[in-house]
Amino acid sequence: LAELKNAGYNIDKFREDTYEGKPTYVVGADANDFTTSQFWIDKKNLYLVRTFEKQPNGDIREARFSKHIK
Repeated sequence: LAELKNAGYNIDKFREDTYEGKPTYVVGADANDFTTSQFWIDKKNLYLVRTFEKQPNGDIREARFSKHIK
């Protein structure tokens, strides 16, 4: 948890949402907040599917992860 805090994620914020029609857990931001660092985890399989990372210059970088291989 300390590493997530140091990486800029607010671990006190946790919610459920959907991403590409699938249930997800979201850590780091409230609903409809895409300006804060956060990561999205597939609820069923528990793998990373999406991140938003606030950059030092204030920009937000989004990454999407797909085609997971077992």
